[in-house]
Amino acid sequence: LVGAVAVDVRVYRPAQRGDLDNCLKVVLDAMKGIGYEDDSQIVKITAERFNDKLNPRIELTIRSCAYAQLNQHSTCSREY
Repeated sequence: LVGAVAVDVRVYRPAQRGDLDNCLKVVLDAMKGIGYEDDSQIVKITAERFNDKLNPRIELTIRSCAYAQLNQHSTCSREY
């Protein structure tokens, strides 16, 4: 995607260990060049952490955003 994007991340971990913020950084860096050109395009992040011993995973949604600099309000649509 080109331009501003919003990212929703849901981390399902196998055990109660690990910080969400550390995982988030790794995921966002890994998506550079795949989901967006650079992580500087990200204007909105929503992140949640859950426990799922049987099916650990990361679910990621990246949406294109119209971003207004003046009022710092973003309108995001089109999930990928």
